[in-house]
Amino acid sequence: MMDSPETTPPDGPGPRAGTERPVVASTESGPGPEAGSDLGAGADSVGASGSGGTPDPDAAGVDGTKLAIEHGPLIALVVAYAAGRIWLDDQQALIWATGVFMAATAVSIVASLRTTGRVAPMTLVTAAVVAVLGGLTVYLNDETFIKRKPTLVFGVIGAVLLGGLAVGRPLVKQLLSQAVQLDETGWRKLTLRWGLFFLGLGALNEVLWRHMSTGAWLTFKTLGVLVLTGVFFLTQFPMIQRHLLEEETDAAGESPDR
Repeated sequence: MMDSPETTPPDGPGPRAGTERPVVASTESGPGPEAGSDLGAGADSVGASGSGGTPDPDAAGVDGTKLAIEHGPLIALVVAYAAGRIWLDDQQALIWATGVFMAATAVSIVASLRTTGRVAPMTLVTAAVVAVLGGLTVYLNDETFIKRKPTLVFGVIGAVLLGGLAVGRPLVKQLLSQAVQLDETGWRKLTLRWGLFFLGLGALNEVLWRHMSTGAWLTFKTLGVLVLTGVFFLTQFPMIQRHLLEEETDAAGESPDR
């Protein structure tokens, strides 16, 4: 055979391949499984830290988009009013900002459909009110219509909540049942309080827009309503705590055994 001289070392016979190569092979391949297992563990740990240890940027992006869709029209209204005040009086600046508000509301609905595939019912109600009262504001050149928009929207929300409660359907339960579990008395109390709160907001808006300047009323509409809603929400926690279901209360107090 012509191949055997080429595979023979030039310096002599030396150790036989049959006796040495298994030793060398075992020495070099011995750490292989251990190294492979270390790499696998490292990959698992990196994967775990990547999925559980760091926040999901996609989820954060969705939350940011949702906030922009929900609050974008109101921000556009405030910015447009502030810009309009540079060259217009209060009334004309608000009418100009109302047109921007209507356009921004339409954009937010389209954006909601494109990102989530749906539009919340109250968003549709608000959009309908904005279209009607905003259109009247621009067409008749009268800012009182858009100033009455919060009165109508809050009144509709309060009436829907109290109407549902009257027929035995506490609608707040449908909105919050995934976050907290209350007994039926708790859901009825919470629905009643939110219904009365929204009716009160509507009545308050009706008083304030008649006795405040346009700029002051706009501050109430943006910041005032937000602060009042947050304070009211916090005051409901004692009642919610009293009406939590026993299973949830026990689960909150227990520590895992395993």
